[in-house]
Amino acid sequence: MSPLLRFLALAPLALAVFPAIGQRQADTGQHVFACISQQHLQCGCGIKLNVPRCSNQSFSSQPHLFSELLPNAPLWISIDGQERSLPEVLQIGTSAKEDSSRPSRTVYRDDQLEVDIRYRPARSTCPPTKVDGCEFSDVTAQVSIKQAGKKVVKYRGAGTCGC
Repeated sequence: MSPLLRFLALAPLALAVFPAIGQRQADTGQHVFACISQQHLQCGCGIKLNVPRCSNQSFSSQPHLFSELLPNAPLWISIDGQERSLPEVLQIGTSAKEDSSRPSRTVYRDDQLEVDIRYRPARSTCPPTKVDGCEFSDVTAQVSIKQAGKKVVKYRGAGTCGC
């Protein structure tokens, strides 16, 4: 019997005896996201991740992540069946909430979850010299999510900061 046929014949037995092998392969570490409830959306920064469309989506730009424009405002995230609010714990650079024309980084964390967002300006970002300010600015984001006891999972996203 060839090695491949032998492997295929023994694979079901191995999974029955060592079920953790099958679980480890099936566990990709990816999260299940929903869109943030409309009740939490005001002026702020919203990010849509490069994940499948939300099952609870009410409008096309409804974000997966959201934080109000207020300094130190928490991050709202709906992940793995739970909508949560995480406090801001670190800001590097000028916050995207104040000036999205420059790269910045914001970290939100509680005892079970950490979300690290690295913002970059996108196509409709207002220039930093604009006197009147902007109503909104587009951003791109690299988002790292770390749950207690699990590996970091990275996502890309895009969104808007403003009113």
